[in-house]
Amino acid sequence: MPMKGATGDMDEVIVSRIRKLLSLATSDVEEEARAAMLKAQALMAAHDLRMDQVGAEAGEEDGAVVEETVDKEGRTIQYWQKLLTTVITRNFRCAVVYRSYRNGTRDIVIVGMPEDVQACRETLTFSFRSARNCWDRYRRTRKFPERKATERAKKDYMIGFAAGLRDAFASQVKEKAIVLSRKQKVDQHLNGMRLRSEPAVRRNIRVDRHAQQRGYEEGRRGRGGLLEV
Repeated sequence: MPMKGATGDMDEVIVSRIRKLLSLATSDVEEEARAAMLKAQALMAAHDLRMDQVGAEAGEEDGAVVEETVDKEGRTIQYWQKLLTTVITRNFRCAVVYRSYRNGTRDIVIVGMPEDVQACRETLTFSFRSARNCWDRYRRTRKFPERKATERAKKDYMIGFAAGLRDAFASQVKEKAIVLSRKQKVDQHLNGMRLRSEPAVRRNIRVDRHAQQRGYEEGRRGRGGLLEV
C-alpha cells in the first residue's frame, strides 16, 4: 500500500525500507531484531508514517483511541516489565495503564491510536522475549550460591537491559532529531479514565553490578544501523 500523499521514488524507498525492517523485527536473532525495531521506529517517526501506510493492518479507524492488553506471560507484572513498557510506549507515541483484578491478576494495557498501538504491542512483546532470552544466556555463564542470589541478579540484569534499550532509543531520537508526541485525543482519553498511582517498588539493597552492566550492554546493543540506504 503506497504512502498517502507520497510523491517520487524516494517516498517508495522509505516505505519499502520500513517494511523490510518490520519483517526483520520478528527475527529469532535478537540483535538483528532489536536493530530492525529501532530503525523502523526512527523512520516511521521521522516521516510521520503509520502502520497502515507501510502495508500493515491497522485494524481500527484512525479516529478512535484503542486499548489493548499485552501478553506478559504470568499473572503479575514484574518491575523490569514496567520499565520496558515505559520505554517502548513513549517511543511509539502511546501510553500505558495497569489493570488489577480481584483474583490478583494484573494486565498491561497500551492506549493510543490503532496503528501506534499495533506497532507498540508487537515491539513490546518482542522486547519481553528478547530480555528473557538474554538473561537465560547470561545465567548459564555464572554460578550463584543460592536461589535468592539468582533472583536478585535477574532483577538487576533486567533493569540494566531496560536502561540500555532506553538509552538506545534516546540516542537515536537525538541523532535523528525525531519528535515523539502523542495525539491530543490519546491524552483526552487518558483523562477520562479512572486511574490510580502505581505503588512504589522496593529496590534491591544489594545490587549485582556485573549482572546489571551486562544487561545494560545487551539492551544498548539494540542501537545500530541496519539496511542503510
